[in-house]
Amino acid sequence: MRTKAVPLVVLGLCVAHAGSARGAEPPQPAPARPAVVSGPVYFLRDVMPLVMYAENFGNAPFDNSSPPSADKEPYPPSSPVEMRKFLSMGETAYLADKHAAYLEQFHNHPHYSFLIIKALRRLVYYWTGYWSFSAEELQAQPSTIGNCFYVICITLLMLRGLGRFWRFNRANLWPYLVLIGIFPITYYITKPLMDYRQPIEPAIVVLAVAGAIPWRRIRPALADARSSERIGAERAS
Repeated sequence: MRTKAVPLVVLGLCVAHAGSARGAEPPQPAPARPAVVSGPVYFLRDVMPLVMYAENFGNAPFDNSSPPSADKEPYPPSSPVEMRKFLSMGETAYLADKHAAYLEQFHNHPHYSFLIIKALRRLVYYWTGYWSFSAEELQAQPSTIGNCFYVICITLLMLRGLGRFWRFNRANLWPYLVLIGIFPITYYITKPLMDYRQPIEPAIVVLAVAGAIPWRRIRPALADARSSERIGAERAS
C-alpha cells in the first residue's frame, strides 16, 4: 500500500508546488467586467497563438537570442509597436489577430526545418540548460555554465532513477513517465524557460533521488520486498 501511494503523493506535491510558485497568497478568480466595457468575458485567457507566432514565425527564424530573453521578440511588454497595437485593438482582437497570423504563416511559410531544429534545441535546453556558450550569451547569462552542470547532473540522475524504476517497479513508474513526458511538450514548441519546470520538479527530484541512492542500499530492500510478495502469494494460495 505504501508503494502504491507514492505516485499520488508526487502528483499532489506537483499541484502544491505549482500553486506555491505563484506566490504566498492563494490565487483569486479574475473579476468579471461588464460585457459592454470589455466585450465577452473569458475566465481563462489563451495566449498560445501569440507565443506560437512570436517564437516560431515572424522574425523568429532570424533571432539567435537566448530563450530567457524576450527583448527582441514581438510581445507587448517588450515591443512599443506591439504594445500600441494591443492597446488600440484590445486583448481579444489582438490575440485573434495573432492567431490568424500564426495560421497564415504556418500554412504558407511553414519552414519545417527551422521548426524541427528549434524544437530540438528547446528540448536540449529544457533538460540540460544549454543553449549557447557564445560570448554574448555568457555576458547576458553569467551563470550559464554552472546552471548547465547542475541541470545535466539532475537529468542524468533522473534518467538513472527511471531505469531503476523500469527494471524493478514498472507499475509505479508510469505516473512519473507520463508527467515528465507530456508536460514539457508545450515548451518544446514555445518558450522553454527553466521556471516552467517547477510544476514537475517534485517528480524529477524523486526520480533523481532514486538514481542517486547507492545500489548496496537498494538491493536488500528489493530482496525484502520480493520475499514479502512471495510469502503473501503462498498464503493466498
